[in-house]
Amino acid sequence: MVKSCTGGSPPSPRLWGVDLISGEPYLQRAAFQWDEDGISVYRRALLVALGLLPTSVLRNSNQKVYYFEVAAARASGAGVRDSPDDDDPLVGRAHALIQCEADKPSKSRRREIQNALAAAARPYAEG
Repeated sequence: MVKSCTGGSPPSPRLWGVDLISGEPYLQRAAFQWDEDGISVYRRALLVALGLLPTSVLRNSNQKVYYFEVAAARASGAGVRDSPDDDDPLVGRAHALIQCEADKPSKSRRREIQNALAAAARPYAEG
């Protein structure tokens, strides 16, 4: 799975940070916002099948790409389903949603899933 996020520019919350000891970037839980239908992500395998790099999902220079395995969502009790976005001709066919058993899970349940995804996410580097 591929997740793009924007951080550090008001009014959006800071969505990533830098570990003070290792210097490695990491995603915050806030990067995984629940919309009415789930958390939007892109399937890396579909992007590659379309001849696109994961960085194709970026919309501006303030965004970064992170990736995580589908297993991270499943281990947290959520699932991933394809949800093509017809309004985005470039990467829309690779769009997917992370969802769980309830249409809109409780706040504590959403936090559990968000924390698990943030912990599993790694910065994407080309090459």
